[in-house]
Amino acid sequence: MDFTYLQEHLGELVSYMREHNYAESYISRYRITISQIVSHAAEQSWESYNDVYVWYQSQQYKDCRLREIRAILGKLERFHLYSAYPDGKSSMSSFWDKKASYYRLSSEYRGLVDYYCQAERQRGLKETTVYSGSHKTASFLLALQNKGEDSLKTVTEASVLSCFFDGEKQIRGATCSKAAIAFFKVCMPLNQMACQRMISFIPELRVARKNIAYLSDEECSKIRAVLDDHENGLWYKDRAIGMLLLYTGIRGGDIANLLLTAIDWKDDKIHFVQQKTQRPHELPLTAIVGNAIYDYCLYERPRVDNPRLFLSCDAPHGALTSDGIGVAVMRIMEKADIRQSSGARKGTHIFRHRVATALLGNGVPRPVISSTLGQDAPFSLDPYLYADMVHLKDNALDVEPYAVLEGVFANA
Repeated sequence: MDFTYLQEHLGELVSYMREHNYAESYISRYRITISQIVSHAAEQSWESYNDVYVWYQSQQYKDCRLREIRAILGKLERFHLYSAYPDGKSSMSSFWDKKASYYRLSSEYRGLVDYYCQAERQRGLKETTVYSGSHKTASFLLALQNKGEDSLKTVTEASVLSCFFDGEKQIRGATCSKAAIAFFKVCMPLNQMACQRMISFIPELRVARKNIAYLSDEECSKIRAVLDDHENGLWYKDRAIGMLLLYTGIRGGDIANLLLTAIDWKDDKIHFVQQKTQRPHELPLTAIVGNAIYDYCLYERPRVDNPRLFLSCDAPHGALTSDGIGVAVMRIMEKADIRQSSGARKGTHIFRHRVATALLGNGVPRPVISSTLGQDAPFSLDPYLYADMVHLKDNALDVEPYAVLEGVFANA
């Protein structure tokens, strides 16, 4: 691998980081790391950034320093191979987990994973989507390999089924099954017959339906009271994020990606491109949401040249990540004193469920709700319908005509 690319494009990287207000001390770490890589590349004959990281491990750095180097190398790898500049988020890299399934696969299986990743990237899928599909299937392939099946030509149906059922219970679910089937469909050009055999062996499992921990009326009232109370020490940023979640149902990732220009103050609209579907979406900007965003921009948003609406409080004030949105939700719930027990669901998606179920409860037609939530698939609302307890109770069947043992409903 030609690591001189880093030296040749160092100026571009530094300029970008300065334009986005990265601290000079942080930029200096990139300079030092690039200098070390370039100066040792020829003598070490590195073929990947994984090799570079292994070399750093051999230099007996302390764990804290190795973690920092690993993070920098991950971003340098993306800059070098995909021309992607640092964005304030953690970067998945080829060496992020040395114990990952991929690195223990046979050369044939690893070649399949490489082909899948390349094909899906060329198709325009997000890096996280590519990683998810390849990671699930790599785990399945490793399970096959551990059973002695290290080539698609010799894999048996019994071996495949044993990766999903151990004789007593199911050990892999529908997400793994679907990911593996999709994986082998993509890999058809490599070996059509072998991939078709694998698809025929993989069981098509049903997705287990889970109870959805949606926000109750009481919890929403407490959240609303916290967001309206300007004396409780909650940040303006948290209030604006909370209002967006509570009244629009926008996904947390989409809130993190909102641009300043997404807020159309003149026509009272919110315009953005959905991260999940890559489709443009438009929502009304209500007064209560607009006022919260305005207060954040006026009193708290850092005065930096960054197009994103929500920024981190710490220099270099980069764009807030999805994790940052989640932290804001946790602070809101802590102030509201709800969902503080261990394991209680606190993610942003419960607000989306709340908006959907509230609209359903008010008789809003399904197409309108789907349009509001920015959903395209016809069955996307089904999980929300399962949580619509009011209408489920209204449509419950009367059991009076059926024989029921005495005392069954005694404690109902």
